[in-house]
Amino acid sequence: MQMADQVALVNGEGQRVAQVTAALEKRGVLVRSGETLEELVSLCDGLADESVDLYVQLPTSVEAHGSSVVARVRNFLSDGLIARFDAAGTVMPKLARGASVVLASGNHPADTSAPDNQRARMALLHVLGSAMIMERPDDELSVTIVDHLHGPDELAAIALEPSAARIRVLSDFAEASPELDWGDWRNELLALTTTET
Repeated sequence: MQMADQVALVNGEGQRVAQVTAALEKRGVLVRSGETLEELVSLCDGLADESVDLYVQLPTSVEAHGSSVVARVRNFLSDGLIARFDAAGTVMPKLARGASVVLASGNHPADTSAPDNQRARMALLHVLGSAMIMERPDDELSVTIVDHLHGPDELAAIALEPSAARIRVLSDFAEASPELDWGDWRNELLALTTTET
């Protein structure tokens, strides 16, 4: 497929969305973009199923709010990382067979009194990416999880040249902590979603 024929969907924080959109358009990709989940739902309503070749999910700015540290962390996760599962679920039917997905890390609490663990945030994105692949087991959908150090041009290049692996992580944390292989991640995810009877 020629790049000019490719359609990308980009969502996340406004400034980063604009930068990644420009980087993809510079490479001849037709881009649809939005910032909020509501905008993403509206965009997807106007797209045919299996019509999106590239999906780049960027982080959003999240305010940690609540009367206690536990509440602030809970709300940060709910409004930030967990909300990204909703966005991915909205996009899934629109992804073409063999689509390339990039999940970019970066959600971190603005409140410095709330604890933060970047490795844990990357792991949650890995769980999200694994779930997306499990949703399309007979597809060649590929997911790349990247840390916050990757700029717009790098993200565009990664989306356009996905790895042969179904899922990969491009992060210093991946080097510091060896990854589970796909089978191990599948088993871990199934353990999370299966209840004992």
